[in-house]
Amino acid sequence: MPGDTLLFIEDGVFTLIANSMTYKILTNLSEHHTIAGLLPDIHARGLINRLPEWVTRVDYDGFVAFTETHTHTLSWT
Repeated sequence: MPGDTLLFIEDGVFTLIANSMTYKILTNLSEHHTIAGLLPDIHARGLINRLPEWVTRVDYDGFVAFTETHTHTLSWT
């Protein structure tokens, strides 16, 4: 749904790398959705300078805020 948020955590943050295989798909999704990555995971994998500007960097407090503002969540591995 428009306005949804996709939050990538752990190794999922590799999906956010600019010019990756998923880059075009995520770029299109970012027009109507928030695309975010968990900042500690981004840092831990050395990706801070490899992500597009439209990726929202979220700390743990931001992660909690997402769960408070989004009534439905879906997790998968």
